[in-house]
Amino acid sequence: MRKINHLNLVRLIGLCHHGGRWYLVSEYAEHGTLRDRLLAGGPGTEPPLSWAQRVQVSLDVAEGLRYLHGYTRPPYVHMDVSSDSILLAAGLRAKIRNFGGARVIRGSTDAGERGGEAFTMTSNIAGTRGYMAPEYLEHGIVSPKADVYSLGVVLLELVTGKDVEELEAGGAGDPFAGLNAIAGDLDDGAPRRMEGFLDPAMAAAGSCPREAVAMMVRLIERCIRRDAGGRPSMGEVAQQLLMLHGISGDGWHSSLEHCRSSGGNSGEQP
Repeated sequence: MRKINHLNLVRLIGLCHHGGRWYLVSEYAEHGTLRDRLLAGGPGTEPPLSWAQRVQVSLDVAEGLRYLHGYTRPPYVHMDVSSDSILLAAGLRAKIRNFGGARVIRGSTDAGERGGEAFTMTSNIAGTRGYMAPEYLEHGIVSPKADVYSLGVVLLELVTGKDVEELEAGGAGDPFAGLNAIAGDLDDGAPRRMEGFLDPAMAAAGSCPREAVAMMVRLIERCIRRDAGGRPSMGEVAQQLLMLHGISGDGWHSSLEHCRSSGGNSGEQP
């Protein structure tokens, strides 16, 4: 992993021996973890992330994971993507850390093909509660689609401003209850519950394009599908987020206020 070099992956600088112990030395990310930034609030804390910044963070993480999946030799799967494993560096650019659980998905004697995508099996299940894909948690299947699932949970945190524990508590044990309700609203052409679903801090931080939010919700729904075969590849996720990035800049014609004022109009498409 030391030879891997990408803008959106925390770079390992070297090792340091101090006080009889070895320490990994990595590059510094001045704004801390994404989780801390999303949950911070009150005087003296950094301002909330705007919608455009959240989309940029999402794209950064997807690009870093796409690099791991398709441009390293051998390819890796991170297997512990969470809002705590994402650091915010200068300019609030996201960098992924915590590669201790990363798995090689090609070259292993246990590797195979599942739905056209390389995978391997493990009996050593490790990761962060709430972010682990069902097929990994239940059957030990390691594949890039497991990272897609984990990223989907992170995207849900970015949109709602809530961590996975709070989402589980609010959904009576189902962190995706609110998302599924919103996705159903979008299918009906009437995003009635959108206002209560979104992080209210985004309204104060800048514009929040309604169309982009709807696209993000649909993307999250695809990423967290229980059936891994129904999830997009990380390349598809990155491509979709790049499109979102293009329409999510400040000053775009639609905003969260527009969402609020017209959300009850069942005749208007999102």
